[in-house]
Amino acid sequence: ANELCKIFGITSTGIFEGDKMRKKFSSDYMFKESLIWVDPIKKSLHWTKTANDKSNAKNSKFLYFVRNKYTSNNKGPSIVPPLGEQKGVVNSIDSIAGGILVSVENGEHLEIKIPQPKLLNDMMKVLKDLLASTRYDNFDGKATTKVIYF
Repeated sequence: ANELCKIFGITSTGIFEGDKMRKKFSSDYMFKESLIWVDPIKKSLHWTKTANDKSNAKNSKFLYFVRNKYTSNNKGPSIVPPLGEQKGVVNSIDSIAGGILVSVENGEHLEIKIPQPKLLNDMMKVLKDLLASTRYDNFDGKATTKVIYF
């Protein structure tokens, strides 16, 4: 996690190791405490139902930052090994009061409440950097901006 922090220019290792945060997905009625983490290698944002178990990523729900012919419609084979239940592909990242709003291409969204200003700023930077590095114009795999490789 320390090496990833250096790459992204942040100090909050919990972004990659997992940190307890309150989240609400479109289908949720209320905010729930969850363990949330970013996997920059697989270009995904994960959360678990129980706020203490990152050990088995197969039990997580996640959003991809990569849009391609497999992930754009949430169907077809995954570009990486199974990670859990895919909830969509990230379309945009926005600041909201005390947190982050992650909009998904299928119209759904994930709200993350992060009361610690430093963690909030670091999470916003990582998510925006990942989003900017993985945008594709077409399904030909040609990135329109830089791609972060690990």
